[in-house]
Amino acid sequence: AWTLARRHGLEVQVLGVDRNAEVIAESARRTRAAGLEAVVRHHASPLAALDVRAAFDEAFPSTRGARVDA
Repeated sequence: AWTLARRHGLEVQVLGVDRNAEVIAESARRTRAAGLEAVVRHHASPLAALDVRAAFDEAFPSTRGARVDA
């Protein structure tokens, strides 16, 4: 996300997913430290149970219904 947003000036939105809430918390901390909280969101869920579209819409409501590359 940092490279795409900062070095290449691209608009990017990233949804990080892990089933472990501690991993999500650490990822969120690192996202804040990198100043990427506007383009990176985190979601705790087992991948098998994840509805990617719904999770992305919840994380980035302004893009509801837009294309998601998962």
